[in-house]
Amino acid sequence: MKTLISKIHPDTLVEGRRYLLRIRQTVVPGCALVPVVFYRYDSCPAIVIVMDDSGQKVRIPRDDLYTKS
Repeated sequence: MKTLISKIHPDTLVEGRRYLLRIRQTVVPGCALVPVVFYRYDSCPAIVIVMDDSGQKVRIPRDDLYTKS
C-alpha cells in the first residue's frame, strides 16, 4: 500500500524553511518530490530561489513548491 502525502501550495514562503520541490520526470511517468530550503524571492513573482541539499541555489517556478500537511 502506498502512503499518500497531502501537498499544499504555501501562501507565503519563509526563508530557511524546508519545502518539497516537484520534479517532473520524463523517463518514468509522474513526478518526484525533493526536499529543498527556500532561499529568497526572485524579482519575477512566478519564480523563487531554493537551495538543494548540496547547497546549490536554483531558480524554480513557485508553483512547483509544496508543504506537507
